[in-house]
Amino acid sequence: MGAEVNPDLLLAQRVLAGLIRGCERYPTWVRWAVSVLKMPMGSQVVIASNIGDGGYVPPGVFIPATARLAVADPVLPFGWGQRWMGGQHPAKALVDHFEHVRKRVAGVSLSALVTNEIWAETPVGVDDFLAVNHVDAMNMLAQAPVLDGGHQHRLTALDPVLAQRLSSLVEAGYAPAWVSGQLTVAVIGAAQQQEEIAGCKLVTDDELNVLASVNRGSANDMTWKLYDQLADKRHDQALMYPETHGVEDVDGSDVNKAIATLYQRYYQAARIVEMVRWWKYDPPPVMEIAYCGIQAGFGSVVAAVVSTLEMNARRQGGAA
Repeated sequence: MGAEVNPDLLLAQRVLAGLIRGCERYPTWVRWAVSVLKMPMGSQVVIASNIGDGGYVPPGVFIPATARLAVADPVLPFGWGQRWMGGQHPAKALVDHFEHVRKRVAGVSLSALVTNEIWAETPVGVDDFLAVNHVDAMNMLAQAPVLDGGHQHRLTALDPVLAQRLSSLVEAGYAPAWVSGQLTVAVIGAAQQQEEIAGCKLVTDDELNVLASVNRGSANDMTWKLYDQLADKRHDQALMYPETHGVEDVDGSDVNKAIATLYQRYYQAARIVEMVRWWKYDPPPVMEIAYCGIQAGFGSVVAAVVSTLEMNARRQGGAA
């Protein structure tokens, strides 16, 4: 008889297959890594990507309800994800995540780790590791069953408390378009105050013009087509494909940090573009607007808007 397959390895493969399936319409290939940690209270599935600080989840991709984004793990030191900004090897990020967790949680072990990185190296000390190329990963989709427990929106996976607060505002009677509008105005305003880096502004006239058209009610298919063309070609398509400016080896060097700084600016500008594009919908989805604002680097601005709306609702005994 053959050796028994680690069920955690199979679990990680299923999660990886689901993530890849959800990215089929995303303009670039997302590299994922999925680990399964054995902990005293049970197993924990942890996920990282090669976009942003490892915690970015493309629109339309839902995280299993029982899984956790590495950057959102409360066990980790504050700002841990910044080290991995632009990192192109999420498997290495998850090994680093495990090393931090085991210093704080007794009895934890790394049971399995899978990734769809190209030429991924087997991490030291990881017995059950699997790297699959893109073709093999796609072939896994047909065999990937639906996981029990459902899935969670990407904002919920990142900040479940804020996601619930936003849902409560809408349930209390706030119009989704109004909430999205307040969030967008605040984030755009804050982004305009940021200094230009390497010729890259977080907000350009393109964003202001298309949002003005939306506000006037004159935005149409041609308006959005023009905006998409302008945004996609900006900085030699760096906003569409930020990984082309990513960090190959995260070593903490000055050169590494300089590359990561430029990458982060392109990444944040791309999230502003993504937020603006949600205004193609009527109403623009509140959770998506908030998520993009946070990923653009304005989490405190988003939180402040939510707090203000909550306070106004309490004062008025209802929504505006």
